[in-house]
This record gives sequence, C-alpha cells and structure tokens, in this order.
Amino acid sequence: MLSANIKKDIGTRIKKLRTKSGLTQMKFAEDIDISVNYLSEIENGKKCISAEKLYKLCQNPDISADYILYGENDNSSENTLDHIIELSQNLSAEEIGSLVDYYSALVNLRRLSEKKKSSADASAKSVKSNSTASHDNLKQCACQE
Repeated sequence: MLSANIKKDIGTRIKKLRTKSGLTQMKFAEDIDISVNYLSEIENGKKCISAEKLYKLCQNPDISADYILYGENDNSSENTLDHIIELSQNLSAEEIGSLVDYYSALVNLRRLSEKKKSSADASAKSVKSNSTASHDNLKQCACQE
C-alpha cells in the first residue's frame, strides 16, 4: 500500500501534466477511461492510479512514468536519441536524407550563431580597449598642457 505522501505526489504530478496539456478533468478522465470523480481523488492524493491506467496514460509520448512515479524527467539525450531512432525506423531513405539535411542545417546555423556571437564579443572588447586607450591618451594630453 502506498503512503499518503506518495499518493499526493503522484496526484500532483498527474494534475500538473493535465493542466499543462490544457485538458479538463472530464477530457483527461475520458482519455484514460476513468470517472471524473476518480481522477479528482487521484489528483488530490486520496486514491492512486492503477498500473493499467498509468500504462494507458504513458502511451502519450510526452508523458513519462518516471515523472509520474518519481518526479524525474525522462528527457536525457540518450532517451531522446533512442526516441528519434525509433521514430525514424519507418521512414523511407528519401525522408531520412531530408532529416539528415535538416539536422546538418540546424548544426551549421548554431555554429554560425555562436561564431557571430563570439565575433561580436571580440569586437565589443576591442572597442572597449580602444576607448580606454583613447581616454588614457586624452588624459595624458590634458596633463601635459
């Protein structure tokens, strides 16, 4: 039997997922085949979701059992990569080629953005350095007069 704190934590996370998705209790309950009253009791930590309903809920790719049960996001890069590979298995060679082209363009765009930022930072340092040197030169001239 689960402790009251665990039920409350699970219920809170389920409610957070539901509200984040913009679903009413009625629609959410309907999607996992439970009553609105039962969903309310789950969200308030009075009842716990069954393994069967948890399984049904986690059929949504945006919902992780790790998050619901433990509060941990299952969004590590390894899991994301596995998910991308899984989704890509039914694509044609042409579609995979398009994905590779898109990914390459995205990586190049990021590199250009980082290079541009780095260049802008270097320019700003150079301007500041030149400005400081000019200011120092003016001070020297003023002192010599």
